[in-house]
Amino acid sequence: MKKYQKSFCFLFLIAFLVSCGVDGGIPPSTPSSNSQSLSETNTIPAVFQQELNLYEAVGIKENETLRILDGNSQKLLYEVLIKRQQSNGKTEGITAVTKRVGIFSLEEQEVYEEIELKEEYYISSGVIQNDGFLILGIALDNKDDRYYLMESKTNELVVRYEGITAPYFTQWPTLIPWGDGSKSVFWIPHETEEGNSVQARVYLISDSQIEEIPLPFQGELLSGNDLQIDGTASLSFWELEGKGQFVSWGFGKTVQMRQLPEKRKILDYCFTTEGVVACLQTEDLQSELWFLPFGQTDSYSLPTIPFYRMTSRNSNSLFCVNGNFNLYEIVFGDNQFNLIPVDLSPWTDLARYGPVSLLSIEEGKIIVHLEKEKKVLLFS
Repeated sequence: MKKYQKSFCFLFLIAFLVSCGVDGGIPPSTPSSNSQSLSETNTIPAVFQQELNLYEAVGIKENETLRILDGNSQKLLYEVLIKRQQSNGKTEGITAVTKRVGIFSLEEQEVYEEIELKEEYYISSGVIQNDGFLILGIALDNKDDRYYLMESKTNELVVRYEGITAPYFTQWPTLIPWGDGSKSVFWIPHETEEGNSVQARVYLISDSQIEEIPLPFQGELLSGNDLQIDGTASLSFWELEGKGQFVSWGFGKTVQMRQLPEKRKILDYCFTTEGVVACLQTEDLQSELWFLPFGQTDSYSLPTIPFYRMTSRNSNSLFCVNGNFNLYEIVFGDNQFNLIPVDLSPWTDLARYGPVSLLSIEEGKIIVHLEKEKKVLLFS
């Protein structure tokens, strides 16, 4: 499981708020007044399992940073970046250059494949596919904004697809794991010829071919933040018939939609088997946690602090952070939410939290990456 109203400047605001550690406005320990007993959801809160020695195995140097691109029950796909010396043109907002990419074994706790990049790229996304991996590189040069879809082949990268894109930062082309790991989805937002709306093209990638999949609906893409669950359905936010709609769809499967509640803006959202869990903002800048189910079931909500980086753990649980990088688990069901603070004090200075990245690697398991502390934790 993994991985927007039209004033989409707020998407950039989200990144700014999270990076600057803006306070959510309510103390982190404040519990939900509508919290439920955990037995009602049959979901046991996640607990810490182990600290991974990813940084030691990769051999991160002082001037390097590490980013986890993808993961499953057996391995993680990572990239190592260094600060970009200069930036120009439409890619001037990219401040880092990818130097190498590799695979880390969760069982052996060691790197068993790593490839150094010869050209200057920023790797926007990557997926593990079969025994290798795919990465999507944005070329960092003075030419048009080009992307390259590259596949690992015997310790080198082979280009499988390339094109030109305008980097929207939240709407770049991206790779998404799909199915049992033998295929991937390649998602490309693009402007119409008139330049007045954003659409998307979708390709299904296997070992032998890249097949374009037509979208089963028509509208304007309002979010490049495409999420998915169990590799068989995707979720994105569109304007359809003049209304903002969460749209879930799979290849050859029924399209499911849920309208955004009126007079709300999206801070972040997460896909679940039954619908969408979203942190929304009201006109008076108050935050609310909503469950928006597909179908005819009623939605429900709860006043809350702002949450970001919402990542599904299982069908009734997700992880997220607030503006101060405090980590939470949200357990939901039976028209209720339960907010559970996750204690990171054994690994970080509570007075100086740094960025926290989250990745769901399989049902019930979450990777928590403490970027400032250079620690990678497994919760399940």
